[in-house]
Amino acid sequence: MEYKLGYSYNHCSITLFLESKKGRIPIRTTFHHLNWDDNTIKNIDNFITNEIYELISHAKLSDHLFKIDYDRLGKEKNKICKNFSSYLQAKNKLLNVSIKEWYMENYPNDDLGKEVLNFSFKDLNNLLTYGEGDVYSLIGCADSVIRERCFENLAKITELPYKSIYDKWLDLKEPEEVEEIEQER
Repeated sequence: MEYKLGYSYNHCSITLFLESKKGRIPIRTTFHHLNWDDNTIKNIDNFITNEIYELISHAKLSDHLFKIDYDRLGKEKNKICKNFSSYLQAKNKLLNVSIKEWYMENYPNDDLGKEVLNFSFKDLNNLLTYGEGDVYSLIGCADSVIRERCFENLAKITELPYKSIYDKWLDLKEPEEVEEIEQER
């Protein structure tokens, strides 16, 4: 039975699989890419090549009988690398946008926007992901409307639901603070 290399990707991962007319041989392959820089993206071919070899090994060890056309596999791998690399570069470009510039461009009539500090959405994402720091200190003002707008744009960039971004923020808070925030809503 002949298999074709397939893939899918979303906000933080790429999944590779071998696919035939009878179905897929799945393998969990996750690259968390929201913190990838341009140098890492340049090496995506190495990451994906290693994962493909692991996928093939997994398939050979499974009960599936298959044959692999390595020329076709190489072409499919190159296509995956090109598409995923482009996707990551576009995401990084959006994550590296200055929050201040984005805010002033999108909300020019909000005078509080002048107080927003010049940090990127990547900085905001890292703060929420790794829990080091305070969102309001990063943004530069303690205005919940500005925070919510920044969270909405971060959710759009990362393709995560707003609630996921909001919950990450709540996870950084002490239980008493969470109760107080929830009561204000």
